[in-house]
Amino acid sequence: MPVHPSIKVDHGPFFERGIESITFKHAQETEGLPDLFDLPPPDAARRQQLDELLALPTLDSLIDHMLHPTIPDRELLRPQKFAAVLRQLQADFRVRAAELQPSDPALAKVIQRAAVLLTDEVGLRDLLHDYRSALLQG
Repeated sequence: MPVHPSIKVDHGPFFERGIESITFKHAQETEGLPDLFDLPPPDAARRQQLDELLALPTLDSLIDHMLHPTIPDRELLRPQKFAAVLRQLQADFRVRAAELQPSDPALAKVIQRAAVLLTDEVGLRDLLHDYRSALLQG
């Protein structure tokens, strides 16, 4: 019986070692094939998982959403309306903080801090308006 030309006996790693042991499996240990039933194509489940992963919000979509928020009341984009709402919110925070002081002092302190921050914001906006007016008047 001729040996295949690419296999050289007693040469190279092919026949370096012989069979070291033979193991037998008993009839009760053998595993058969699963029962026959219809399976979906193998990529169907992965496609669904892939779609779920791709639907998750990414950093780009989060930044884009933060840079382009949806504004339900477009009137807030007008400077006079925005300033009025800001001042009203500042007053509402102060009233709410005073109401919560007896029952929940920690929450009242947080709301009072928000009111102080809004006061600073309004003051800075007024200062900016004054500087802008001074620059325009020359």
